[in-house]
Amino acid sequence: MISYTAQVLAARRALATQQGSPLVADPLAHLFTTEKLLRFAEETDAPVHVVLLRARLLEDLLLRPPYPVEQIVLLGAGFDTKRQRLTFLPETRYLEVDDPDMVARKQQILTEQRLPLPEALPLRLTSIKDVETVLRQTSPELPTLLLAEGFFMYQSESFLRDALAAMVGYYRKKPVLGFDVLAPDQSPAEITAMGARIHSAGEGAWSYVAPAHLEATLRSLGMRADLWSPDRLATTYLGRDYPGTTPLYVCCAFARGLTWAP
Repeated sequence: MISYTAQVLAARRALATQQGSPLVADPLAHLFTTEKLLRFAEETDAPVHVVLLRARLLEDLLLRPPYPVEQIVLLGAGFDTKRQRLTFLPETRYLEVDDPDMVARKQQILTEQRLPLPEALPLRLTSIKDVETVLRQTSPELPTLLLAEGFFMYQSESFLRDALAAMVGYYRKKPVLGFDVLAPDQSPAEITAMGARIHSAGEGAWSYVAPAHLEATLRSLGMRADLWSPDRLATTYLGRDYPGTTPLYVCCAFARGLTWAP
């Protein structure tokens, strides 16, 4: 199945690029979406959408992690184009993981455009065993960054907890993690409406994780959780508060004692 949400995210990045947004510059995003979804993004993005703030923070984390990494893994990569747009050291391994249909569609589009194909693992991530399969495809010896943009919010809190434990425990040096969750403290209309659209497209339901629970889980693993609320993201990147109410938190996690700023 080709993910509806992956196409919507591509539309938001494409629209932001067309509008000269200070958050995202993705000249390839339009290849992975439709005119209908571009119009939808234009109707719902004003004045700024939180997923663009999320994308910018995670891109900054990838480009400037708290320590140099030699291995990058994207869980639920969707139509992400960082591998094609950004510059990495030649020795950096870059692995994308997603549903086989998504991997095939993305590779088809990239091939048609004569763009480089990233290393990809076609695997639908539905259980902790699947996460462990991904980890076994990577070296536990290499300093690693794992990104999961718009992925864990569709998984249960127990899945997230087990996945974090597996990822932190697998690597000899604690990895850098970047991912997002929805907090359960409110259920605004925009989340309800988006949930209905996703359900009608045949995709999974939302899952909520309390920020305090997430911090406690990472602390028990020897990791520091740096949580970014929409307001903190908008203040950092736009110099103002976030105008919506989306309770989405982006978590940048790394070994205790390390610090990082975008």
